[in-house]
Amino acid sequence: MQHITTWPGQQQIKLPVPVKEALIKHLNEPFDNEQQAIGFWQTTQTQLIILNQNEIQNISKLLKQIDESCHQSKNKNLKHALIQALEYPEYKEVLIEGYTIQLAILSDAGEGVYLINAE
Repeated sequence: MQHITTWPGQQQIKLPVPVKEALIKHLNEPFDNEQQAIGFWQTTQTQLIILNQNEIQNISKLLKQIDESCHQSKNKNLKHALIQALEYPEYKEVLIEGYTIQLAILSDAGEGVYLINAE
């Protein structure tokens, strides 16, 4: 699992290049330019979670591992964000062949979590 809490740069994302490019394009769609997108991520604490196929198939095990390390509030927020993205997405669509993206909104201020699933 990758958990990214800042604007995701190409080097930061551990995915094949075509998937990275599709993801960055998708994240930029609502904005006029990348600088606006970056600014939005900084002010709203938007997150990106990337799960591989094994993690999706064993999601209860992943949530338990997060629980076991929940002594940090960061991990509690991660678990909440992950559950929201899995159970209450605003949308879910194909990002690129073999990958889906979904978004859950976490606050009225626009804070959200994008979840990338390798299928």
